[in-house]
Amino acid sequence: MNSQPLVNVVINCFNGEKYIKESIESVINQSYNNWEIIFWDNGSFDQTKNIVNNYQKSSTKIKYFHYKENEKLGIARNKAINECTGKYITFLDVDDIYLNNTLEILVNSIEKENVDLCYGGVENIDEKGKRINRVMPKYKNGNLFNDLLMQFDIHVPSVIVSNKIIKTNKYSINTKLECSEEFNLFMKIAYKHSICSIPKIVSKYRIRSDSLTVLTQERHGIERRITLDELVKTYPSLLTKNRKEMREAYARSKYYDARHFLFNKQKIKGIRILSKLIFVHYKYLSLFMLSLLPNYFWIKIHEIKNKRN
Repeated sequence: MNSQPLVNVVINCFNGEKYIKESIESVINQSYNNWEIIFWDNGSFDQTKNIVNNYQKSSTKIKYFHYKENEKLGIARNKAINECTGKYITFLDVDDIYLNNTLEILVNSIEKENVDLCYGGVENIDEKGKRINRVMPKYKNGNLFNDLLMQFDIHVPSVIVSNKIIKTNKYSINTKLECSEEFNLFMKIAYKHSICSIPKIVSKYRIRSDSLTVLTQERHGIERRITLDELVKTYPSLLTKNRKEMREAYARSKYYDARHFLFNKQKIKGIRILSKLIFVHYKYLSLFMLSLLPNYFWIKIHEIKNKRN
């Protein structure tokens, strides 16, 4: 009998034939052995099914599920989570990559710290796999809810979470969500459960021009507010006990709206949004002043910031 706890690796995919092999093989090559892939094909019409079926011929640890129509990511993730039977769940989208010891690091951390969710750092890579930058969380344990309201820094392929706390508390992702499903699920968990962050790079996160995250940028702010509104509805005291953090979280969601407009040549809309945030924090005043300059400067400053992160 395997003494290692079973880890379900959820891979969501829509037409991911270009990256599937690299993603799946990064799981197969793990130093940690007791894993099972829950591969959720969200209506692909490319060669996804054939590629996964070929891997299934040599491994019984890959479960393939195919849904005929493409659904919102929140719905697809919920369905994949429901198929998980292991002690822990991790998430690896089809274009992302695990390091050889990712699962070993994640399992050791969540068991050692006796928490319900752990996450580490990621290396952002481009479409060809070239490193862009590294994003590292600050190492701390406990209730990180307020910290994550102020600065949400959890990346999907860096997470391990207890399957038991999801199922026992009936946590699920809001089915309206298309691109911010991780914020929705992980903030619900963060409100009631202990979390630890790991000061190590544990995975590679691919940034693509045609990814769902990029193609749905206009929804980032909207979907953040959907989650915040859902949290407030469940826990009304947040608006008083966590007033500062909630104010910042709502302001950041509005900044995402403004950023989208400014990057898409709708300058006036972006300026109007930022003008209403200048008294929340001085950074929004700085962003407002930046938005008044020619758009070249807005784009250039954000490019520099992204490279430094």
